[in-house]
Amino acid sequence: MDYEIKLSQEDLETLLKLIYLGNWLANANREEERMIKKFENLKNQILSSIGNQNIKKEYENFKYDNEIISIIEEYNEITFWDLLITRLAERDMILDYGEDNLKNLSDEEYKKINLEYQKKYYQEFFENGLWNLIIK
Repeated sequence: MDYEIKLSQEDLETLLKLIYLGNWLANANREEERMIKKFENLKNQILSSIGNQNIKKEYENFKYDNEIISIIEEYNEITFWDLLITRLAERDMILDYGEDNLKNLSDEEYKKINLEYQKKYYQEFFENGLWNLIIK
């Protein structure tokens, strides 16, 4: 079954930015041989179906688009801090409780303890950034 969508120029640009961002999230950090081809293929199919060479060039220039750059930077910033806090909290829990003891906790108990550890790091990084994070 084929579908046809009618979009304004503005909506088309928004759709293409969504496609760019989705494909970026899926494939930006992958080597060519590990790329998720179905996303790349669908992107190419959509760009080809538009049949406008300017749209294809515009799509390729999204990597320089301030809106796209801003969205990616914000995503990277939030992801960095979330992962850092989560992994440090998990590490400290293992050091304090031991892996076996943590496995015996209920999900609710684990989440409650984990949240306390995360709060400690959130507060530290909110106040000081990485300045107090030193590897010994």
